Amino acid sequence: MNDYLVYFKFYFDEHEHKRLQYSNRGYMWSYGHILVFISISTVGAALEVMNDKIGGHAEVSLHVVNAMVVVPTAIFMVSMWLLNDLFSKRSFEANLLYPAAAMLVLTTPFFEYGTFAVGLLLLLTLAIRLKMDTASSPTEYVTNL
Repeated sequence: MNDYLVYFKFYFDEHEHKRLQYSNRGYMWSYGHILVFISISTVGAALEVMNDKIGGHAEVSLHVVNAMVVVPTAIFMVSMWLLNDLFSKRSFEANLLYPAAAMLVLTTPFFEYGTFAVGLLLLLTLAIRLKMDTASSPTEYVTNL
């Protein structure tokens, strides 16, 4: 669910659509969403495996199930960074928020409650990003890439 919240924050962002209207990055942006949707659906499938594990129907270790959730979540975060932040004129901290959060997410499969930690990290990342976006003026983007 958190993946969808982060995705729709970008999808309905008016500045994103204006930037793509005058840019040649439209194809990269549109086809890059294939990776976004694949990672979101993979997280859904991994959560179903997690449900089977908790119910006692799956004979997979908890660390493997956590990794099944964590890896596509990290791919989702990096793909959102590549699609939306890499070529923006945001601050250095804002541009590194998603890669840093993805690195933190990749450390969570080693904990017993790794999936819960991933959810908390996604919510924290979204809160920080929204705070950064509201604290700054509308973002100027590079339009001639």
